[in-house]
Amino acid sequence: MTENDDIRDAAIEVGKDSSREKYAGLSDVLVKAVLEKRETLAPVMSAVYIFKNSSIDQQEKKTYRFMMRDENGRGWYPLFTDREEIDRGTLSNATVPTTVEEILQLALFDEACSGVVVNPFGPSIAVTHDMLENIFLRYCREAIWEDELKKPSGSLAKKVLGYLDKLCAMQVSGAFVIKGAMYYEGRGVAQDMAEAASLYEKGADLGDSLALSNLGYCCLYGNGMRVNKKKAYCCFSAAAIMGEHDAINMLGDMYRDGVYVPENKTIAYRIYRRGMDVIYPDHSSDAYPANRMRLGECFMKGYGCRQDQKLALTLLTEAKGVFEEQSRAGRIYAGSGLKRTEALLTELMEAMKDKES
Repeated sequence: MTENDDIRDAAIEVGKDSSREKYAGLSDVLVKAVLEKRETLAPVMSAVYIFKNSSIDQQEKKTYRFMMRDENGRGWYPLFTDREEIDRGTLSNATVPTTVEEILQLALFDEACSGVVVNPFGPSIAVTHDMLENIFLRYCREAIWEDELKKPSGSLAKKVLGYLDKLCAMQVSGAFVIKGAMYYEGRGVAQDMAEAASLYEKGADLGDSLALSNLGYCCLYGNGMRVNKKKAYCCFSAAAIMGEHDAINMLGDMYRDGVYVPENKTIAYRIYRRGMDVIYPDHSSDAYPANRMRLGECFMKGYGCRQDQKLALTLLTEAKGVFEEQSRAGRIYAGSGLKRTEALLTELMEAMKDKES
């Protein structure tokens, strides 16, 4: 076995079943390979050039990576998972050590390339530019929470910013969101709320739902800009329509608390209830326990629905458990949600005791 067998196996699975789930599995292992700095081999061809320097002839050896062409003439960089896969074909006897990350980023940022083909001489699978963009967005999203990025500068911060700058130049909306988060939280760069808000706005202009949601927070709380509750409402509304989890919760909050719009707890409840249907499949979402907490409060206090203390207890207990898991996993916003949920549970338990007595 080699360390890249999971890439080979995932590619084979996609070849058998080209469903979204199988492609997601291939993306998962490629992101993992980049994070783990996995090594591989790349076939190359070399040429030796002779040039004059004063009276001495000197040699310079240049190495060229192979770009393979498909039947339509499109270029693809090969990604071989091991030496055996290289030996299946006749590209070159010469190879150089490289990393999976290097091959993937080379293909992504080369305008003449359509993507990467995994094991072109075996059961091969193409990894397109769209998939490569997603892989590097996920890499950057995970990398910014590494301990090394707690402080500005550093090699990892420079690498992540380098990728994000290139992706932003390609107008990849998700890159503006991640770069904005770096400035918002001060991860790898000096904290700059105004720059974060500006980046979120650029992502929102490209129609990114998370950028819209994050811009809504900036507008609502005046982070990096003047408070603009009307714009916050518009951002949360647009993002909620697109299914953005946090935006659904925040839009409900605006109706619950009467922020910019007239207070209407029935509409708030209906928005939270709609959020329950949207967020329910994704238990890993930060918005999942936050939605359960809000619904629990609605049933506890009868906001827009019949009061149901038992259902409220179930929802709040579930929210507390997920917040605790997220807090242990280092989710930075889980702590505040946990405190709010615990306060609601305490209030609910006292009300239930009073009712029994």
